Amino acid sequence: MLCDTRVLSTTARLVAALLLSLTTTLVHAEWSEPAKLGPNVNGPAKNHSPFVTADGKMLYFSSSFGGLNEDIYVCHWDSITQQWGPRIDLGPQFNTIQRELSPCQSPDGQYLWFVRWNFG
Repeated sequence: MLCDTRVLSTTARLVAALLLSLTTTLVHAEWSEPAKLGPNVNGPAKNHSPFVTADGKMLYFSSSFGGLNEDIYVCHWDSITQQWGPRIDLGPQFNTIQRELSPCQSPDGQYLWFVRWNFG
């Protein structure tokens, strides 16, 4: 997977949930049709704020998959199957009862930045 030639976008489903999809650049800067990332990434929840690491091996995103508030999940790229692996909840070290949104990894891979929306 060449990270510099791919862009992730979100598209709305009719049931108002968001699905993550992938578009790729083609010759003359034209975009391919978005392709859903499949059930390992998308579930019966609102998914948004995708971020692919510089090496193209990890996909971070926010999702309400585990409950009402968004948490941060990661999927790992499987170069053998050419698919994203199952989503993994980053756990209590990152995810709380608040909303965790918009994950972004530092270029050197040492830090994960995100927004925590505290209520009240």
